[in-house]
Amino acid sequence: MKAIEKSIFKLKSAQYVPQDLENIPIEILPLPLDSDGEPLFEPCFFDPYRVPFQDPDPEENYTSYGVVEGWELSPMDWARDVYSYLDRYIADVTFNDKDLSFGQHPPHDPLTHGTGQLWEHETSKGHHLDWRATAGCSIPDGPQYKCMMLDDVDTDDTRITRGELLCACRLMIKRLSLRVHANHMIAPVLLLSFLGPRHARLLLAHYDGNNLVIRKSELFDCREKNIPAFRVPLRWWCSSAVGDTITG
Repeated sequence: MKAIEKSIFKLKSAQYVPQDLENIPIEILPLPLDSDGEPLFEPCFFDPYRVPFQDPDPEENYTSYGVVEGWELSPMDWARDVYSYLDRYIADVTFNDKDLSFGQHPPHDPLTHGTGQLWEHETSKGHHLDWRATAGCSIPDGPQYKCMMLDDVDTDDTRITRGELLCACRLMIKRLSLRVHANHMIAPVLLLSFLGPRHARLLLAHYDGNNLVIRKSELFDCREKNIPAFRVPLRWWCSSAVGDTITG
């Protein structure tokens, strides 16, 4: 994993098509979901929450996407709107539900300290690299980890971003270095990635002993308030751990 992380770091591009990564042991697969977020594949390490959710607060503000007079907004600015809205929705859903009483914490806390930076900001030398992890959540009794991140890039379904790859790699490296997970061979990571143009997507990542395997969903269009679309990442953020992470 450390070798893969170093290879990605050297590329110095904000996002990649699969051909850009052909010399790095990375396998990118689709993450097919139905309209409710139900997986159309057999999940290896995360099982989505299937109990119906309450609706979000109807009075919760959600700024419409478009030109804002007098302001030049970046892809990350628009992505942050989606992240903030979903973060508040998660808080409302989980606050009084004992089955979802996991803890969120900022990714710079002791659990993830020493991963290598979970952010990057570089605008020199012809590059614009700007991404950051914003929230994290471990699953009790397992090495699985869930993380939200922002990425200052407009993307599409054919590409994966530098931030998504580096964030997943660095979290796996740190999780496997923790003494509590010494018996585990795999440290799966779930990413909720918020990026431009005001979209979000879900990624599931693990190392299978040969390749960094990443399942990547299609982009969720969040340019307008879209409650059904918001429920899909929420369902996966509330997922439970499954699968064998010890023998692989």
